[in-house]
Amino acid sequence: MIYKEVLHMQKLLIEIGKAPDRMQAEETNVASSLEHWLDVLENDVLTPYKSQIEKRMKQALTPIHYLANMCPKFMGKRLSSEQEYIAEEWAPAGGGSMMRVVRPRFAALVLAAFLAALCLHTLLFSRRSPTIEEIQRGDEAIELACKHPDLDYRNPLILKHIADLGDLDCKREMDWVEIYKGVVSINKIIAKRHGRISCTLTYLNRVDDFSSVKGRTDLLTSDLGSIPLQGDYFHVKCDAKDGLKWKNTMAGVLRNETAVKRANAAVAPEHATKLNVLMFGLDSMSRLHYMRKLPKTYKYLTEVLKASVLKGYNIVGDGTPQALIPMLTGFSEPELPETRKRMEEANYVNVYPFAWKNFSESGYVTAYAEDCPYTGVFTYRLKGFDQLPTDHYMRSFYLEVDRVMKEHAKYCLGNKPRHLVMMDWLRHFYNAYPDVPKFAFGFHGELSHDDYNLVGYADSDLERFLIDLNESGILNNTLLVLLSDHGHRFSSIREMQQGKQEERLPFFALALPPWFREKYPGMARNLMINEHRLVTPFDIHATLMSLLEPQNVPEMGHLLHRSISVFSEIPQERTCTLAAIEPHWCACLSWAKLPAEDPIASEVSRAVVDFINRLTEPQRAVCEPLRLREVTRAEKMQPNRALLKFRKNADRDGFVGDFTDDTRLTDVLYQVQLRADPSDALYEASVRHDTTTKTFRVKEDELSRVNMYAGQEHCIHDAYPNLRKYCYCKTQL
Repeated sequence: MIYKEVLHMQKLLIEIGKAPDRMQAEETNVASSLEHWLDVLENDVLTPYKSQIEKRMKQALTPIHYLANMCPKFMGKRLSSEQEYIAEEWAPAGGGSMMRVVRPRFAALVLAAFLAALCLHTLLFSRRSPTIEEIQRGDEAIELACKHPDLDYRNPLILKHIADLGDLDCKREMDWVEIYKGVVSINKIIAKRHGRISCTLTYLNRVDDFSSVKGRTDLLTSDLGSIPLQGDYFHVKCDAKDGLKWKNTMAGVLRNETAVKRANAAVAPEHATKLNVLMFGLDSMSRLHYMRKLPKTYKYLTEVLKASVLKGYNIVGDGTPQALIPMLTGFSEPELPETRKRMEEANYVNVYPFAWKNFSESGYVTAYAEDCPYTGVFTYRLKGFDQLPTDHYMRSFYLEVDRVMKEHAKYCLGNKPRHLVMMDWLRHFYNAYPDVPKFAFGFHGELSHDDYNLVGYADSDLERFLIDLNESGILNNTLLVLLSDHGHRFSSIREMQQGKQEERLPFFALALPPWFREKYPGMARNLMINEHRLVTPFDIHATLMSLLEPQNVPEMGHLLHRSISVFSEIPQERTCTLAAIEPHWCACLSWAKLPAEDPIASEVSRAVVDFINRLTEPQRAVCEPLRLREVTRAEKMQPNRALLKFRKNADRDGFVGDFTDDTRLTDVLYQVQLRADPSDALYEASVRHDTTTKTFRVKEDELSRVNMYAGQEHCIHDAYPNLRKYCYCKTQL
């Protein structure tokens, strides 16, 4: 039924385009069809938090503004009095003169219906999906709306910054105490070497996300052999007969029988795959940098596990939270309840609709691990969790590790690299629940967040981790996801053009067991297609949800949906705007370079500095105003010529366009990189120029600091964390 409505709407709009005076006669039909499409848009953006609907509606309608010039003949008619409910505030910023007679929302909805009709007609009747054989041969002859740059991971300008640091040497003898399948024991080789060994294990009990207390203490001796694990984390101190001592902080997984009973009692969706989910992320790794620094892992992942690497995976915001929150909840942070710790009404982050809650309700046990506790995704700016978010949660362990870190070799815990500690913990989690579906998410940032080369230490260990998972049979029933949040944000490479692109294109790969591809061939084929389509963290959330109800996964994703499972074919017509990616973060955009000395580049850059100074103005007593030193790079968005020239459809079916228009640009987008005094700060910003009003618009979420501020903001660091990357404390002058 919906397709008939779409085709009827398409035909009606084409006829109106040919005879504008039909608008009044067809007003009832148009209004009815438009309300139908409004429902489609609203149903797509409804959230459990109703207060956010208006924001999402504006976001959903944004692309329509840029298509307004396609249908100029629609714009000459006034609306009837019954349509006065269409408020002016729905107008997208920067609307031109054509939007002044017809109120913006009605015009936008006309175009929404037109675009949807045209796209759906094309999708339904003009295309077929490529076969797997065609995909493998690279024969998919399509024109993608989003074309990501073809970057060289061996670019010599980047390779000169790459160094092989060799292997990480923890310089300690093997750990005296071992954990295996819920049992704690003393290493027999160590006991033989040092004589009788006596150890005390003091368990850690979590209080909240920022503290823990000592729990029970158990005695372990080499005479006893082994004792059962009584908790996930403990401090251990050992004394040997020969007088040597040893201590460490250790992590295991104690099987939670309450969680098992809950999982067994849960009623999973009838068609749920019951596929385990194991997600492991490394901070600040672009797809190309993953290939550079983790070649062994990448080779095993792609050649042995046959993983799909999403080459068009694009970030939707700045930093780790703006990657993981959409991925794990399906929403952006502003759409969710307030959780920023500095706000009086802040909620704990438990209020978020995390994916692991859906899996828990469907009979899974769950785990979440993240190192770097003082810059945690949900605890640095946000209020953290009051109750345990998952059945097993590693934060208490890493808080203790951070406290005793100086007692160990750099990047080590005992004789083990710290990155391997997390991998082993995830392995413990899987071993503890062989009979229950599992959902685990681990995210490691210590090696890769602040350094371009240290992550190479993890390559052999991560490859071995994958080999063990595969050879032990764990991957026979597991969706394995290796990922990153974004590329490097603070590095000399980031200041290069390619580095800027790589920041927006993080690594993301999915590996499925062979039986899944046989049972769900359509989903497997779509995943292969989507390796080259525009994908976002929102889509990953939809992908996770589709594992619980695979029967509801459509063959073709809806072009107007922000979240599309990668098991559905993502439309080739998808753009960054339709995917809710702002231009500042969109790697699809084609930029034309401007000379740094171009007057408009200086004017745009001064607008950025003025914006920053307005942000710090309330703290002017301590924050020095910034001054523009130089423009280091400037680019102008290269608009799509076809869009600017399109006037109307030239045929009855909407396949042929009349490209005789000459639309004047009223909204120009620039991107500049500038250096400011006295802080020597390097900023990058997207700036919109309204040529009609001769004004510049800068948004804070489209403004990034490329180099580190490293103490320049000490005077406001705690009181005003939102100003850290802008404030240069006057005490440094």
